Amino acid sequence: RRVRRAATVAELEAVTKSTLPEIAKTLDAFRAEERHFLTLSGRPSDLETRVIITHESLIRRWETLQRWVDEERDARDALCDYARRAHQWKLGAGTRLTGVDLVLARRWRANAKPNPPWAARYVTQADLASVLSYIDESGRAERWRVWSLRVGIVAVILALATLALTLRVKVVQE
Repeated sequence: RRVRRAATVAELEAVTKSTLPEIAKTLDAFRAEERHFLTLSGRPSDLETRVIITHESLIRRWETLQRWVDEERDARDALCDYARRAHQWKLGAGTRLTGVDLVLARRWRANAKPNPPWAARYVTQADLASVLSYIDESGRAERWRVWSLRVGIVAVILALATLALTLRVKVVQE
């Protein structure tokens, strides 16, 4: 279900990394004569002004907006899940990300580009820092695990080669 949530101009500025004039221009375009898609509690140039989508058909019929809302929900859900998992890992009750989970976490991070203003809508700044640290630490641990596995395979191959060479030398001596 898609839920409308008001945002301040300051939040829009921080999350979108746009300038105040760019935001005001965009808001004005959606509030132009005969277009009442947004309601503002004040001027678009005021950081405390609250913005809300007011025209239900905009939400229902604009497929791109629906996709954006769905992507936002998915990114939020992933952030909250990673925050929960990072917290459990810190307590010793969870594990690091590995394999597909690590690939998905890295993909989420690259696509969602979670910044503090965006994440603050859903989790604390400490939670965001924990999530990013959890993903980074999981990546380092995965690289170490893969490297250790490769070293172990090479050691087994060398041991088998040494054994084969030793047996061949014994056969030749007999």
